Amino acid sequence: MRVVVTLVISCVFVALWSLGSVILFGYRIEVFPIAAALLMAALMLVYGHRRWLSLVIYTASVTAFIYVVFGMLLRIPL
Repeated sequence: MRVVVTLVISCVFVALWSLGSVILFGYRIEVFPIAAALLMAALMLVYGHRRWLSLVIYTASVTAFIYVVFGMLLRIPL
């Protein structure tokens, strides 16, 4: 069952990531950081992580690290 849920979550992540950016209230918002954070949080919940504080801290820090390293420093389009 976890495999099916993981596949569904991954497909939703790819669909969200393909949007690139969204214009909301006149501001351009990158979708990748939001989608990546939701992906990690959902997968951590599916695989048994239940502590909310560590889930939020880990998800935010890993997403920020990936975005800064690949998106800003290496200039790889996310």
